Amino acid sequence: MIRDRRATVAMEAAIVISLAMTISLGTLQLGLMGWTKAGLQATAAITARCVGIGSSSCTGLNNSAAFAVSTSKRFLGSASTAITASNVTVTTATTCASAPGHYVKVAITSNLWLTKDLWTNSSFLGTVLPKVITVTACYVTAIT
Repeated sequence: MIRDRRATVAMEAAIVISLAMTISLGTLQLGLMGWTKAGLQATAAITARCVGIGSSSCTGLNNSAAFAVSTSKRFLGSASTAITASNVTVTTATTCASAPGHYVKVAITSNLWLTKDLWTNSSFLGTVLPKVITVTACYVTAIT
C-alpha cells in the first residue's frame, strides 16, 4: 500500500518556521532588554556624577530626578517613557558595593521593556525573564 505524503512537507515547514520565529522573537526581546539596561545604567551614572559634583542642572531631589528622565531620553530615544521621576531614587550613602566613603547613589527602576511583544499586548518572554530592570550607580563625594 502506497502512503500519501503530500502534507508531510507542509507539516515539517510549519514546525520549523514556528521554532525559528520563537527563537528570532526571543533574541529581539533579549536585545531590547540589554539595550534598555545599558541606557538606564548610563543614565544612573551620569545622574550620580551630576549630583555628586553639585551641578546646577541637578541640585535637589526634583531637579536630579528630572535630569535623569531627560538624560534617559538621550539613550533610549526622545519619545521614551522608560522612566519617570518616581522611578529615580537619589540618596547619600556611606558605602557603595561595600567600599567605604561618601557617595551619591542613584537607583533607577523600569519595567517598560517587557510590557509588549511585537504583535500583542501580552509579554512574549514574561514568564522567563525579569519584568523589572533595576540599575544603581554611585559617585564618590568624599573619601574617608
